[in-house]
Amino acid sequence: MKALTALLFVLFSVLPAHADSPSGQELNRMMQQSEGRHAENSDFQAGAYEGYIMGVSDGLMGTSLYYYCPPVKLEKHQLQSVVSQYLKSHQSDLHVPAGALVAAALIETFPCKKK
Repeated sequence: MKALTALLFVLFSVLPAHADSPSGQELNRMMQQSEGRHAENSDFQAGAYEGYIMGVSDGLMGTSLYYYCPPVKLEKHQLQSVVSQYLKSHQSDLHVPAGALVAAALIETFPCKKK
């Protein structure tokens, strides 16, 4: 599984970034602001953070690459918790695009079982 995570980092690191694609630093900032409800625009940041994670999760589910297999009853707050823990424990990887970090967190936490 670590090889897959490394592959995702390499893949997303060499792809050109779009102007509207957040970096890992930006995703980490959204996470921190969404956790600190006292911050200005925290409701917006919480929604943006949740929406971004849900978008990546849905995108992974829509691929033919079956690396991400979440439980059926997984809730939004659980996805956020997984990604938040991953960001906190991988601070040295925040230079990677946000989508790659979210994908790595989800794939690492909810890998598909080998058939």
